Amino acid sequence: MDSEEERDSKQVSSPSSVESRDEEDVRLFEEEFKKHGDYDFDASKVGSIVVFYPLVFGSSEYATEPETDGELMERLSKIALKEHNDNKKTNFELVRAVKANWSLGGGNIFSITLEAKDASLHSGPVPFHARVSYIPGGTKVFDINPKPQPKP
Repeated sequence: MDSEEERDSKQVSSPSSVESRDEEDVRLFEEEFKKHGDYDFDASKVGSIVVFYPLVFGSSEYATEPETDGELMERLSKIALKEHNDNKKTNFELVRAVKANWSLGGGNIFSITLEAKDASLHSGPVPFHARVSYIPGGTKVFDINPKPQPKP
């Protein structure tokens, strides 16, 4: 091996540069998660630590064609809202699925931001968050609640 090849083969990140990058990635991840949770988590704002990925509504990566991922999110949102209505004795109807992030764990877990309206009150849309696990043939709603409003 000549001296240039030796030098190139020995060039690796020093432990301190990897450690500081990892610490910065952890800080960015924790900051974004604390600010937005898994629903509004923006993976583009963190370093190499990403566990929540944005879902592209127009694709069919998780849905079975001809259904799109956006249509799948609407279907899962309706299932979650039905569970919410049954448990809370409310009458919310889906307006639209707004966006979703996904992560792995017991299937694909979708953190969905959706809008619903209370049909009995003729109210405007209320933002909700739902966390739903989905594998073809199986759906589990982990939670669904109105989205917390920002504190002034």
